[in-house]
Amino acid sequence: MPAFERVNKRHFPATAFNHGHSQVCLSPGCDNVLIIERLEEGQIWLCGVCYGKHEFHLEYASGPGGRLRFGTVWLLRGEHERDKGEPDIAEFVE
Repeated sequence: MPAFERVNKRHFPATAFNHGHSQVCLSPGCDNVLIIERLEEGQIWLCGVCYGKHEFHLEYASGPGGRLRFGTVWLLRGEHERDKGEPDIAEFVE
């Protein structure tokens, strides 16, 4: 993933999974709040103001204390912008 796309990324704890969530739009200059009824992996949310697409998925970090699971939301831009939850192979080839 190009570095310019990682700027618009947000992490939050696993306790938020399967619950309602409010997410501030990650598009520059947009202060709209997206209301999500239930967080589920692979969701793509569309901002009703700027039409920015946001994707929610799980990430894992491994360390000396074990594995940590957390949620990530990022703004889909460039090659990563898509209409459905399944990524294209082009996202993984640089």
